[in-house]
Amino acid sequence: MRIFMKTTGSIWSPSEPSNSCGSSVLILISFLLFVSPSLAQAQFTYTTNTGGTSITITGGPTGALNIPGSINGLFVTSIGAGAFVGPYFSPDVLLTSVTIPDTVTNIGDYAFYNCPNLTEVILSNGLIAIGVDAFSEDDALSSIRIPGSVSNIGDGAFENCTSLTNVSLSETLTNIGSGAFESCSNLTSIIIPCSVVAIGTNAFEYCTGLTNATISYGLANIGPYAFYGCRGLTNIIIPGSVSNVGEGAFGLSSLINLTISNGVSVIGDVAFGWSAVLTSVSFPPSVRSIGLQAFCLCKSLTNVTFSYGLTNIGLSAFAGCPITSLCLPASLLSCGEGAFAGCSFGSLSINGGFSGDYTFDNCTNLTNVTIGAGVTNLAFSMFAYCNSLTNVFFQGNAPAASGDPEDGTLVFYSPQICYYLPGTTGWSNTYQEVPAVLWNPLIQTGNGNFGVQNNQFGFDITGTPAIPIVVEASTNLANPVWTALTNVTLTNGLFHFSEPLQAGSPARYYRIGSP
Repeated sequence: MRIFMKTTGSIWSPSEPSNSCGSSVLILISFLLFVSPSLAQAQFTYTTNTGGTSITITGGPTGALNIPGSINGLFVTSIGAGAFVGPYFSPDVLLTSVTIPDTVTNIGDYAFYNCPNLTEVILSNGLIAIGVDAFSEDDALSSIRIPGSVSNIGDGAFENCTSLTNVSLSETLTNIGSGAFESCSNLTSIIIPCSVVAIGTNAFEYCTGLTNATISYGLANIGPYAFYGCRGLTNIIIPGSVSNVGEGAFGLSSLINLTISNGVSVIGDVAFGWSAVLTSVSFPPSVRSIGLQAFCLCKSLTNVTFSYGLTNIGLSAFAGCPITSLCLPASLLSCGEGAFAGCSFGSLSINGGFSGDYTFDNCTNLTNVTIGAGVTNLAFSMFAYCNSLTNVFFQGNAPAASGDPEDGTLVFYSPQICYYLPGTTGWSNTYQEVPAVLWNPLIQTGNGNFGVQNNQFGFDITGTPAIPIVVEASTNLANPVWTALTNVTLTNGLFHFSEPLQAGSPARYYRIGSP
């Protein structure tokens, strides 16, 4: 070390007497201090790695920290676990900025944990992995760029960095660890590059300021609670490369628009639960399973569309959603208890071969149900407390009744009526006191009431007395759009339908359906 001293003014000497009158001699001494490289390196603590070829930094100075690329001729290749852990553990460590050289390939667990004054971090190319909680609790850090050399961001790496507003992820990153950016409440936007194959559990949970999340094609799994509680997130597109949307992945969000691309196969438990403003969701044919409470209490969800291919809907999956219409595909094999409890639809079509206890419990607006020929089993409690249900139309043989009839409800409450088609079997006291009535409306074409009379086209409809029917019409059988014309009951087994001739219509076709 070299020290150069410059003095100005008079210098008091011990051999000289002091001023007895109390006057003093001004002494100004200034130092110009030059520290050699060997001393600068000595300010860092470090260990030599096995083989003596490289160094791991284990500690160092405060303030603006510029980590050297080498010490004593050996490359600095890693920052050790807890090397610069913040003042909660070491009150003298008050970093304001960190620059990491290209030689460093690994930042260890908790390396810069809880450094409250750290505002800037420069991660240089060469870095491969960022360890667990490496920069967690760094309240002042506002921006981070992950270089292209990094393949893995460790669990909790930037957790609770509450000032973090800008995150740039590289196109070579493959994994975002669990809780990596959890509770970064001021983060507003994130782009997940196509190189990322997995987003870990809680990765962006409670990033309450997040308004935009772009997920690129290439991602395979969205971990449990990955975006849970992101209340600012309004739009999300899940690409077809994603096979699994994890438990609670987007729960408690403010999603308005949700697109699930064909290729997604599993929607996890509570995946979108409590998303208060979501109004519509459509499931592509690739979706096989929807987990328990997946969309539970989505208070604005009115429109749900299922595709053939779906086999399982979990317990309470759509409970409490104000869904206004519902058609369940024939591929459906199981539907959990209370899956659609408390929904608002007035009519329901079931085509799958499932049976579920209390599946439609307390759907108080439900008045009409159509049960397809593929349904082979119904639970006694399936429509419990559906007090408005009056008409149930079966398109096939009577499904078996399962469960305990003493469980508090039957399949249907009286005065429901089960209507069955001609040629089907099993309708003798199948559902105990609920009556089964043959539904057999028929358009009469051979009597004098069929055809045009007084500029009206009409015909008679006959069938079992008091059965409900709907007369519908279409102008094109190749691509039919059926329009309901009238909804009536066959009083005394007869109804005459007529309507004015449709001028300009080359053809008009009629059919009779159930309400």
